[in-house]
Amino acid sequence: MIRNTNAGADSIDYQKPFQAAGLDPSIPWYAVLGNHDHFWMGGLPIALYQQAFTNNYIIQFAGAFMGTVDGSTPCGNIIDVGPVTNFIVGGVTNIPEVAPDASRYPLTTSNWMSEFFHTSSRPVGHGFSPANLTNDFACYSFIPNANLPIKVIVLDDTMNDADYVPGGQGSLDAAHFNWLTNELYAGQTNGQLMIVAAHIPLEYITNSPAIANSNLLATLHTCPNLICGFPGTFISTTSGRNPPLTRTIRNTAFGKSRPRP
Repeated sequence: MIRNTNAGADSIDYQKPFQAAGLDPSIPWYAVLGNHDHFWMGGLPIALYQQAFTNNYIIQFAGAFMGTVDGSTPCGNIIDVGPVTNFIVGGVTNIPEVAPDASRYPLTTSNWMSEFFHTSSRPVGHGFSPANLTNDFACYSFIPNANLPIKVIVLDDTMNDADYVPGGQGSLDAAHFNWLTNELYAGQTNGQLMIVAAHIPLEYITNSPAIANSNLLATLHTCPNLICGFPGTFISTTSGRNPPLTRTIRNTAFGKSRPRP
């Protein structure tokens, strides 16, 4: 059975267009790339699953169909989900289908950055410049207030297709590590207090072709003007608990922390 595309578009509340209130346009805001922005489920290369986005089959993963949302239901019921064996009738696997749509495609890093130039708030690009798009490089720095010696360094520390490893999250190749050190040393020389904003906490980068994690942290600690880091996510252990450093509030640079009260 092939499900109709855009079911409920004219009758179900969450299917209808709406205008978000958004932020006060006078407040500047900035974007940081995360692994879920350019990897499927945050950790699988898009190219491996490109056909699954656009074809008529519901994706099969780990021996089960992942299902789809029934857009004709008020709460978005999940249908066509479960073990493949549940869909075998008379020795035939009845693969659940949806309407194919070539418009369902994931964004590359450059695609993702380019969307921030289509904005009614500020700054245009929300931190990214045309050079970021040209070089496919999602790092930048900025000075929030010209009257304060504070520099924000926005670092892309996610994996890319070249250094991808299954189950990995964060990574720094030579280009990203060299860019980071240049920004840190420039800020130190200019007497600026520095904040690093990155999606993956730097202390948990383990798949780095450029530098070992211990050396990375040592490099960070050579810059006393680095006052804090803003991670966009926490990495959980297999036990379901966060590692010790993620259960703390950082009050100085990476790795220097105090327990939560």
